[in-house]
Amino acid sequence: MKKIISLILAVCTLFTIAYATDTQGHWATEEIKWAKEIKAMNGYPDGTFKPDEFITRAEALKTVTILFNVTSDEKKFDDVSEQDWHYTYIKDGHSVMPPFSDNNFNPDEQITRQDAIYAIIKAKFGDVTADESVVDFYKDAYKIADYAKTAVSFAKEKEIAIGYEDYTIRPDIPLTRAEFAKLLKVSYETVIEEEIKPEKPEVEEQQVKVSNFIPVLSVSLTTNEDGYEVKQINGIKPEKDVTFLTTASFDGTIKKGDTIIPVFNNKNYVKSARILATCDGTTVNFGTEYMIDVNNTSNKSKYYYGEIENIERNTVILKDNAKSTGSFTLDFVAKSDAETYFYYTGANERNNLYIDDKEALEFADGNIYLGSEQVTTAYVVAREIDGELTEMTIYVIK
Repeated sequence: MKKIISLILAVCTLFTIAYATDTQGHWATEEIKWAKEIKAMNGYPDGTFKPDEFITRAEALKTVTILFNVTSDEKKFDDVSEQDWHYTYIKDGHSVMPPFSDNNFNPDEQITRQDAIYAIIKAKFGDVTADESVVDFYKDAYKIADYAKTAVSFAKEKEIAIGYEDYTIRPDIPLTRAEFAKLLKVSYETVIEEEIKPEKPEVEEQQVKVSNFIPVLSVSLTTNEDGYEVKQINGIKPEKDVTFLTTASFDGTIKKGDTIIPVFNNKNYVKSARILATCDGTTVNFGTEYMIDVNNTSNKSKYYYGEIENIERNTVILKDNAKSTGSFTLDFVAKSDAETYFYYTGANERNNLYIDDKEALEFADGNIYLGSEQVTTAYVVAREIDGELTEMTIYVIK
């Protein structure tokens, strides 16, 4: 009987006049009603709330300052006068806003998502700490400003702002009043000491499958658009080959047979890469330090890796020698539509690395078979996000 390995992936949106005339049927109706009832946000004199209009820095800071009772040392800004409606709120609450590059506050500028997260997290929780690697989960993590990384990471860890269904966080785009109300409510109801977490907002069914695993087919040197010699990495993602370049400063040791998670900069160059596993001949090595760190944090990403003992009813059972000094569950259920990659030391095509979503790996009578051929052993590295397995790489040793 055949037991097969194949698998998937499975985030949510971020984040104000009860009964406002323009909020009926809006996705944030409850959040808007809540914000109005506790006097966190107000509507407009004409009875509207304008939920889809962008919120300004001054409007956002007013809400945060009142809701979380923020106080700050006095500071004067060149573009804020005592006659302005927002003067008192900026005077009292400016300390929870991101650092300023000049002496302007820019009160009428639209606030970005990362600045809103920064301000709310700082106002509610103070100076927080977080594992910043958790934001590598987002496809656009490279856009997060350095000053906001800790706050955004903290927000993701605590499920205050966990991103969008397309695996982005969109840190540098403006925030609507409805989105701000959502973020405000979730933050307000989060109690860290007791780990009481708000119910996750509903999201549309995931339509786009996103993979962060890149099995490497080959590595070569090439020249980038600026004329610098860089590394060109060829790999595979679902149903296609991919090619990307590292920056000139990247000095990693990526090679054929590695399984990596790349981190891209704003030019779509790889600025760093986490090596999850690599095969040297018949020896499989795992990037245990990174994976153990991830498994020991409270984020929603978890790794399983080691030698496969058996596959029973679609459950992959690992041997006790899981190449790890950590302690975590080693059993998991493989989803039928997950992404599976094979590295087979007995194959010659495609540099020994290939995708196969058919029934290929079989455990029977204490032996392992790839198709009709018996092999020596098989290793795996797989990742789970939010309780769902997303990617798996199988190293089959002939």
